[in-house]
Amino acid sequence: MAVASGAEVVRKWNERYRRGRKTPLRDSVVRFSAFASLGEALDMACGTGTNSIYLAEKGFKVTGVDISREAIKVARVSAKRKGLSNVVFKVLDLAKFSFKPERYSLIVCTYFLDRSLFSRMKRSLKRGGLLIYETYNENYLRERPDFNRDYLLKKGELLKAFGDMEVLFYDDTGNVTLFIGVRA
Repeated sequence: MAVASGAEVVRKWNERYRRGRKTPLRDSVVRFSAFASLGEALDMACGTGTNSIYLAEKGFKVTGVDISREAIKVARVSAKRKGLSNVVFKVLDLAKFSFKPERYSLIVCTYFLDRSLFSRMKRSLKRGGLLIYETYNENYLRERPDFNRDYLLKKGELLKAFGDMEVLFYDDTGNVTLFIGVRA
């Protein structure tokens, strides 16, 4: 399966959000974000910002990043309606994002996979910082056989990639993998 160009990806996601797609609040963020110390949080591929807004309401200073201008428009309007000044949304390809060393108390990555960012994500967590990573794995092919395998985790892949972190929770028994880890 061919990988789409950057412009095609942006066009695809802008169209989805223009048609009303909303990013749901993830149960993993609600359940596990309390294990992170308050501070700066990064929400990768934040979509319409639902997780970012939830974290801002809990007291985190949040940066939400997404490639879709349409999604970020919705996120900014939602944050403004709620009067949140501790959340900033950026339209940016995460491959170009500056992951500053030991900056974040919490990094959230849901339903986005770019393996080239794994080491930068780890480095960007403060010592004791929490990573919440949730996305589809290869079992998803049973539901969607046409899904691009490049965007599916292999069994145990996040355990290997983030093996130097303390694992608080891990599950890849269904078609979604959930990894919760703390940087040592």
